[in-house]
Amino acid sequence: MKNDTIDFMELKWSNNGIPYKNNEKVFTGYSGPFPNPTGHEFDGLKKSLEQDEKLWKDKMIIDNTSKLKDILVFKPNTYYKFVVLLREKDGKTLLKSYNKKELIVRQWLVDSQEKLDEMLPDMITFANLFGGRLYVTTDRKSVYKTLFYMQDMINAYIKQMFCGNRTEISVKQLNKLLASASSSSECTDGDKKWLYDVDSKDEMWQEVLEESLKGKNFVKFETKNGFHYIVPRTYDANKLLDDTKWFYDEKNIDFPIEVKDNGLTLVYYNDEYYNEWVKETTEQIVNLVNNSMKRRVDKINDLFPFMKGDTFIQELLKDIV
Repeated sequence: MKNDTIDFMELKWSNNGIPYKNNEKVFTGYSGPFPNPTGHEFDGLKKSLEQDEKLWKDKMIIDNTSKLKDILVFKPNTYYKFVVLLREKDGKTLLKSYNKKELIVRQWLVDSQEKLDEMLPDMITFANLFGGRLYVTTDRKSVYKTLFYMQDMINAYIKQMFCGNRTEISVKQLNKLLASASSSSECTDGDKKWLYDVDSKDEMWQEVLEESLKGKNFVKFETKNGFHYIVPRTYDANKLLDDTKWFYDEKNIDFPIEVKDNGLTLVYYNDEYYNEWVKETTEQIVNLVNNSMKRRVDKINDLFPFMKGDTFIQELLKDIV
């Protein structure tokens, strides 16, 4: 059911917080679980909504899709892995249901530029709908190495079952096989890259790193909190970074740059798209919460008329109802 004209006063709520109207589930767009809107549960909901509103004030769109051609080199029997990832620090309340800090919504294994052109719109759609980040592996993966890696994992599971160390294999294990193998550094093809993670938007740190990378062919990707610099793995990146870092360490200046191998870099993130369609619905809920609190205060005042003129009691009521 669309949420264009939802009147929240007409909604009924199931025990697990799902809103219904006329026996039909209502898609509200709100990312978190709805408490049954009675009594003090309003307070928790309101706090949650106020926290979400802080995220709306810091909306951003990051689109590095045009730079993919600068880091992806397709060859036969190889692929790159793309994933849409939800992260707790982005305020994704869906993760609370799974008790996880990160959750992969979907993954794609792409083995050619044609396939990438075909799949990229779907990847963007998934990222938009879930408010997730679209990442790609910076290292190209080998199909053969991935198959052998999966074979080793399967043999290990079977051996554990025969030895009595494992009585059953769950579906989760099967799902993890490909996800684990396609992310492993052991499955990397010859095209390996360093990823410098600059956890700051300060131009000074970009200049510091770019000075260190002089003469090297790097590609710069924007991230939510800074930048990724992707460089062919043809030298000792850790030594190069240490040669720069010691100066700031001696002055006790936090150095917001680290180097990673077999990394994931950000392709696309659209905080604005996700939060715009959430915000309209959430504002209606906030109004409902506030109106309900006001009605409860009015009811108390009707029962105890002498309280209406007492400013202290009125302020106290706002805090406790």
